[in-house]
Amino acid sequence: MLFRAYDVRGIVNVELTPEIATQIGMAFGTFLKGKEEVLIGRDARTSSEIIEKAFVSGLASTGCDCISMGLLPIPIANFKIWKEKKSGAYITASHNPPEYNGIRFRHPDGSGYTFENQEIEKIYNNKRYSLAQWDRLGRIYNLDPHMIIKEYSEFVLSKIKASKSLSVVLDLGNGAGCVSTPYIFREAGHKVFTINSQPDGTFPGRSSEPCKETLQDLARVVKAKGADFGAGYDGDGDRVIFVDDKGRIV
Repeated sequence: MLFRAYDVRGIVNVELTPEIATQIGMAFGTFLKGKEEVLIGRDARTSSEIIEKAFVSGLASTGCDCISMGLLPIPIANFKIWKEKKSGAYITASHNPPEYNGIRFRHPDGSGYTFENQEIEKIYNNKRYSLAQWDRLGRIYNLDPHMIIKEYSEFVLSKIKASKSLSVVLDLGNGAGCVSTPYIFREAGHKVFTINSQPDGTFPGRSSEPCKETLQDLARVVKAKGADFGAGYDGDGDRVIFVDDKGRIV
């Protein structure tokens, strides 16, 4: 089943092809009535950029302007969507295996769609898309993800002050958090060690789902470095499991 309760998800080039991603973009734009600017982000999966470009093409064909935020974790994408008060979408399959990908829709407050997914699914199934005339097609823009990450970091650190500097080990799982999480921890004044810290959609270091079985390397490094704690993230950076200074899953 392609449409789920909270997102669209499937095996790439089996259930979710670029052609289907384009049509989902057309369905989303039809749902929005082709009158909105939409912010789009993506995770580090090998197919995410392809799926994003196809989705954006369909979305722009309905008249919606599309603003690509590039590679960044979904919480930071949600933050920017909330900050700009625009509709949004994010390309990800969360903690699923690397052959999967999907699309999540966002309200202007950064929250996810629920029952609205059913409306988009109906439009997709009926193929009744509201396409714009040639001179009213949506425009496509790109934002610098590093500037969005910096903006998010400044916002978070203005709300939360570290009482002291800690030693932290971050297992980024080769996911979207690689581009932001170490930076934010260091900006907060902490000493940071990282593992699986290069974005790689094949997830070579471990499964994209953080759990007791997949975070054994993190536990070992925390003890070896004498760190205060460790944190293991999933593929799109919205799930984290903590390890204490003894290497125990919290």
